[in-house]
Amino acid sequence: MRVRLGRGRRAARVAARFDRDGNADLYAGAEGTRLLVVLASGDASHDSGAVAIAVARCWGAHGRDVLFVDADASGSGLAIRLGAATRSTYSPASRGLPSLMAARRGVSADLLREHCWRLDSPGSGEVSLLLGPTSRSGAPLAAAWLAERTPDLVDANTERSVIASMTTPLERAQITLLRAASAVVVIAPADSEERIETLRSVGRAVIEAACGCSPCLVIDGSTERSYEEILVATGLYVAGRLEDVPASVLLRNRSRRRDLESALVVEELAARIAFLAADDTRMKAVT
Repeated sequence: MRVRLGRGRRAARVAARFDRDGNADLYAGAEGTRLLVVLASGDASHDSGAVAIAVARCWGAHGRDVLFVDADASGSGLAIRLGAATRSTYSPASRGLPSLMAARRGVSADLLREHCWRLDSPGSGEVSLLLGPTSRSGAPLAAAWLAERTPDLVDANTERSVIASMTTPLERAQITLLRAASAVVVIAPADSEERIETLRSVGRAVIEAACGCSPCLVIDGSTERSYEEILVATGLYVAGRLEDVPASVLLRNRSRRRDLESALVVEELAARIAFLAADDTRMKAVT
């Protein structure tokens, strides 16, 4: 079966403009992005939460206010890992999705401020964190609760972008968020025929669910396939590749000298995602 390439081709044309324009206005797309979903496959070595936080911090460094939301139903323990990387303590029970759920109030901008952590950012943009439960048992409940309130979450953040992270397999909660997304980035390996086949299935499901945008792919690790071949096989335009980027680089505000190359890879990827994360009208306007 041949995958439909319509939206993937539009993403490729936008990316071509990115490459042609160089450093001109790379982060313009972030301003029009109400909800970016970063979705990682279960076998990816780079987890969606760490990548999404890195993207949020880069967008903040370029002046965009961002709310990061941990919508991972698998219980990734992101708050613990972020705390270890930044030498800080983040307790979702006191400030996060669990405390927001316990408040039993409608989601609003003021309420979110009470239940979010502030993440250090080198730029003028404010980066806020709404972290999920640290336990695997509480994560699915929190993700389901969040999915039911997705429209309220988006409406409460009209002045900033929301970046949500999640992991496959796709459950009902994830599909609800994907339907509301204005941009989707899939992180998955493509280093074997078996994984390409799995990615084809994931790509088909994501494209069907995220009907309001053109999902893109970040390849996790190496691949022998060309980006064009992957686009044809999966319907997902390849926005970039992450290979052996340490979680500490993704989660920390500052990188050590030995990690500068990885930090530059992340910065370029965040800019490319911002450029690609345009609304469907802008996608169609690119020729």
